[in-house]
Amino acid sequence: MGRKMLGSVCIYLITFILSLLNYHLINRCSLKRFKKNGFCESVFKFIYAFGPITLLYGLRYRVGIDYENYLWYSRVYLQESNINIPVEIGYEWLNKIANALFRNEYAIFVLSGLVIYGILFFILQNYKKKIDVVLAFYIFLMTYFAASCNIVRQMMAALILLYACQYIIDGNWKKYIICILIACCFHITIIFCVLFWLVRFVKVRHFKIAMILTSFVILIFPQPIYLVANLLGYGHLLNKNTSSGISGLGFLLYLVPILIIIEFFKKSLLKKDCRYNYYVALMYVQIPLQVGAYIIGNIDRFTVYSSIIQVILVPEIVAAIEDSKRRKTLRLIIILWYLFYFMVMTVWRDGHSIIPYQTWIFK
Repeated sequence: MGRKMLGSVCIYLITFILSLLNYHLINRCSLKRFKKNGFCESVFKFIYAFGPITLLYGLRYRVGIDYENYLWYSRVYLQESNINIPVEIGYEWLNKIANALFRNEYAIFVLSGLVIYGILFFILQNYKKKIDVVLAFYIFLMTYFAASCNIVRQMMAALILLYACQYIIDGNWKKYIICILIACCFHITIIFCVLFWLVRFVKVRHFKIAMILTSFVILIFPQPIYLVANLLGYGHLLNKNTSSGISGLGFLLYLVPILIIIEFFKKSLLKKDCRYNYYVALMYVQIPLQVGAYIIGNIDRFTVYSSIIQVILVPEIVAAIEDSKRRKTLRLIIILWYLFYFMVMTVWRDGHSIIPYQTWIFK
């Protein structure tokens, strides 16, 4: 491990630990000064706990594969150019607000960090009486911090979806659709998540089997998909290098373990509320999407809409276990697993190009 890599890993891990520790401490404290003002209390908690990670995210420079694209968007808006940029209205307005307030091309990264971690904070505060929100925050950092440096707009949309998933549990389709429409303001591809609602109308076991069988069909019989795509004029989206697609099956190495953990320990949660089986089922949507990358390039990016559910589902499963020794053992397993995931996917493979870490303050 080189000096730059080691230094970057230390920066990330120290910042993660600081934010997690602060979040743990602030949730244990009674803030009497803000007792009559819940909004000010929430702002203080966010700054204290989520401030370090938001700054780390916002002050980055050339960190992330798509960094230059987002920087270019910011420059175009800053210069008030007439160039047509293919971004959704929500992100367009974020750029306009960032440039209006700061007149700085890097301000959009700070504002994006505030939006991403602001939404996450809001979601976790809604769940703080039900789950270990620090564990949920940890899972997000280990799994999605690196990804959020690239799929910025998609991560905003995915977090809105994560909030909306409670309405699948409650059966409130109107609020679910409203949340999806809001999420579309940041990434239009999330519109396909309207279909997640259908999980309420099928047997969960059948749904999971269907997802697995669909994956095998895509893998074994890709020719019909190639044919239909070419006939409809979408041949340019196909992955011509099938060998690179096959290598993508390595996703099973990090998807299967967490699915095994969920399936093995979900019983206590489902005894308390069987509707959480919908969340378990939606986790399986990742499999055909990941296999689909064998044929259609970048379709695996859609998996974030399915996998983001683990941020809430896994802590829910932990909280539902009554035996304290078993609960602590599971928590330890989860902590070690996600740390391993971060070290392999983010550090060793550096799949999102967030190493070395640099900041535009000292560029």
